[in-house]
Amino acid sequence: MTTYTEKRGTLKFLLIAFIGILLVFANPVHSQESELTIEDDSFNSQSTDEKINAIAREIEVLKSEKAIFKPAPEQGRFGVGPAASKVYGINSGVSIGGYGEIHYEHYDKENESGNGSGKTNDYDALRAILYFGYKFNDWILLNTEFEFEHADEAYLEFAYLDFMFDDAFNLRVGLLLLPMGIVNELHESPTFLPVNRSETESRIIPSTWRENGIGFYGSLADFTYRGMIVNGMAGADADPFNSSGLRGGRQKGSQAKADNLAGALRVDYEGLPGTILGVAGYYGGSGQDA
Repeated sequence: MTTYTEKRGTLKFLLIAFIGILLVFANPVHSQESELTIEDDSFNSQSTDEKINAIAREIEVLKSEKAIFKPAPEQGRFGVGPAASKVYGINSGVSIGGYGEIHYEHYDKENESGNGSGKTNDYDALRAILYFGYKFNDWILLNTEFEFEHADEAYLEFAYLDFMFDDAFNLRVGLLLLPMGIVNELHESPTFLPVNRSETESRIIPSTWRENGIGFYGSLADFTYRGMIVNGMAGADADPFNSSGLRGGRQKGSQAKADNLAGALRVDYEGLPGTILGVAGYYGGSGQDA
């Protein structure tokens, strides 16, 4: 049975061969009747095989340039959102993606008691995200996310190298998203229903939660898993854990203290169409030997 890949390879070979034949017969005949000239002498001096190889390289370049700007997949892959996982869908080279959020919030001037609400309407360029990826070959890639918040703050949300060995086991090294909850990994705006991220995944799970470390991931049958060892939270800093949640304990990859490490593990079952059943856990110290 002929596969799609074999058909595509055959078509590519036939196309290159056809172009090569045209080049052979299209070489100008230098005679008194001919007014044709060749402007590119270096190309004309090449052998037929060299010309075919040059055309093949040009075709690969055009395919690579087209892949940079192709649409993002509908679903995320390997623990990142749809736009962030775009680099996984190309053969090699550069991948560019992103998304953005602009919020307008209109408040009543009075609260339910008839008193002034004290609120003012708000119009905020909340987020502008750029993803840059580079696929070195079929098993090593770089993936990064740069975030601009409120038009005046810039962050590196994640930056990692993936070493993809097979479906069952792969390695990830760098500034990593912890596999906790739903929003923390898939935090692109179209992937969750509310306008704003939920309180649960903002305070209890301090999205976007990322730390420096090394991780592993893979899939077995209908199960997927992701695990990692990262620097722990900075609990000794001034008031990191309070009524606002755990957000103050994040180190976010910036000169992170690593005297106390932490581990995170997630396992999902994806055997039911449109459904993910999973469990995740995090364990680690936060004193950082203060």
